[in-house]
Amino acid sequence: MSKSYLSRVTLNVEGVDYGIFESISAINGTSGTSKRATGGGGPIKARPGRQTMENVTLAKEYEPDLHAGEFRTLMTNRGWGRATASFQPISPSERSAIGEPVVVSGILERVQLSGGDANSDDEMMLEVELSLDGELG
Repeated sequence: MSKSYLSRVTLNVEGVDYGIFESISAINGTSGTSKRATGGGGPIKARPGRQTMENVTLAKEYEPDLHAGEFRTLMTNRGWGRATASFQPISPSERSAIGEPVVVSGILERVQLSGGDANSDDEMMLEVELSLDGELG
């Protein structure tokens, strides 16, 4: 089992690296299968369908001194910017990468800056959402 704090999550948009993010949502692959009755009281048969990837969200704590420029650049790239995110487990003892990273790519769909509430102890978070292509890298 891999602990989430022992992972490296990175983002690259249009060739620009945005460093390490704290979290990545589940990487989900789905398919549009269908079922059809064979008729005459026969069994239902499943039919293959198109494979798709669900969107993924990355998040990290927003530090204005470090991330203000990043936020503005990401906002200008949303809707068309090609993005690549990678997830890689890290060895707890050596703090080095274990195995090959899981890489996903697609279009930068959403950029969000949240948590700016003076009455809350929550940290401000920078979140990005990618609309993924259908393959893992």
